[in-house]
Amino acid sequence: MLHLLALAALALSPAPAVEDCEACRRGKVCAPHKANDKAELRRLAPLLDSEDVDQRMGALSVAAALTDEHENAPGKDVAKFLAGALKDDQLRVRELALELLADGQHAETAVTATVAELKWFEKNMWSLVGTMTGPKNEHGTVEDAMQYLETSMRACRDLPDDRIVKALSSLLSAYPAEMRGEPVAMAATHSLLELQTQDAVAAVIKQLGSGKEPTRLRRIHMALVRVADEKDIEKRPAFGDKLEREWTAWLRKNKRAFPAKLGKWDGVREAD
Repeated sequence: MLHLLALAALALSPAPAVEDCEACRRGKVCAPHKANDKAELRRLAPLLDSEDVDQRMGALSVAAALTDEHENAPGKDVAKFLAGALKDDQLRVRELALELLADGQHAETAVTATVAELKWFEKNMWSLVGTMTGPKNEHGTVEDAMQYLETSMRACRDLPDDRIVKALSSLLSAYPAEMRGEPVAMAATHSLLELQTQDAVAAVIKQLGSGKEPTRLRRIHMALVRVADEKDIEKRPAFGDKLEREWTAWLRKNKRAFPAKLGKWDGVREAD
C-alpha cells in the first residue's frame, strides 16, 4: 500500500528538473546517486510483479525519472530495470519500457536491448502478430501489437549506433512486400533516414524493388525526397517505374553526403 501511495504522490507532484551532477561523469554514476537509484529500484521492483498493468507501467515511469537527477551520466541499473520489462506478458508494458529505455538512458544497455528486440521480431516474422498477442489475445490486441512494433521502429532514431542500423535494416528487408509503405515499415524507414548512414539509406531504397502498389511506393519515394531536400541535393529521381535503380544511382553519386558509419553510441548527442 505504501508503494501505491508513493506512486500516487509522484504522479501528482511536479516532474523533477532534468539536471547534471558535477560528481557524476559519463560512464560512472557518483556513489550517492548510485545508492539512491539502487534503493528506489528495490522499492519499485515488487510493483513489476503486480497484476495491475497500470501499476507496472507506473513503476517503469518512476524508475526512468531517476536518471533526470544525473542526466549527464545515465546508469546501468535504471536501464537494466527498464530492459527487464521487455519480457512483460503485456504488450503495453513492453512498449512503454522500450520507449523509456531509448529516451536518454544508459546507451549500451539501450542499444543491446533494442537490437535484441528487433532480432526477435525478425526471427518470428511469419507468425509475429499472433506470437505477440498470444492465441487468445492474452498479451494484447492486434492493435497493441502493431502499436508496439511501430513504437519500436520509431525509437531506433534515438539510438544512433551501427548495430541499430544493421538490425533495423535487416528487419525492414524481412517485412512482407505488402507492408512496404505501411505505418510500421514507414516508422522503420523514417528512423533509418534519421540515422542517415549510407547503409541506412540503401536499406530504404531496397524496399522500392519489392513493392508494386503506387501509393505505398510514393510514401517511400517522398521520404527519400525529403532527405535530398535536407541535404540540399537538387537533382533526385522523379516518381516512376525505375525507382530502385534510379535512387541507387543517386546514392552512389551522393554518398559523401552521408556518413559511412556511426560507430558505437556513447550516449552523447551532437548539438543541433
